[in-house]
Amino acid sequence: GALWVAMVFAGMLGANRALLAERDNGAIRGLLLSPLDPGTLYAAKLVAALMFMAVAEVGAVILMVLFFNLEFDASIARLAPILALGAIGFSALATLLSAITGRTRGGDMLLPILAVPIFVPALIAGVKASAAALAGIPLDSMGQWLKIMVAFDVLFVTAGYLLFEHVVGED
Repeated sequence: GALWVAMVFAGMLGANRALLAERDNGAIRGLLLSPLDPGTLYAAKLVAALMFMAVAEVGAVILMVLFFNLEFDASIARLAPILALGAIGFSALATLLSAITGRTRGGDMLLPILAVPIFVPALIAGVKASAAALAGIPLDSMGQWLKIMVAFDVLFVTAGYLLFEHVVGED
């Protein structure tokens, strides 16, 4: 659970920072006027937030192994795809919601209020799958949790790609 909480906080920080620079100096307007597809712009922002989360996750896993006296073995390696699915889903959600909340006053405070409740099903699935992976349970027995995470990823990556133009567009 602590690992996933760290991932959520890193994801919110990364998504906010991915769009903040363009909002502050008005560069988002120039990006929207360029011949660049808005979906591609969303994908770039998603990758930036995902890279930030990946670095934070590696640090969190190392700290988790050290503080909980775990061993660097196959169970840690089995944790990687579960964390990757969670990072992709949360990055997609947070990037889309960051584009929405960035247009409002106090959007930095509004993002966690919106993102965390929406991410709860994937969060529960990620915690359950992580616990099973660390316990050494085979991957096929945690298939239901992985399916929830994959569905969450597909839903929000697709929604973000399709809706980003409308969400970030200037009035």
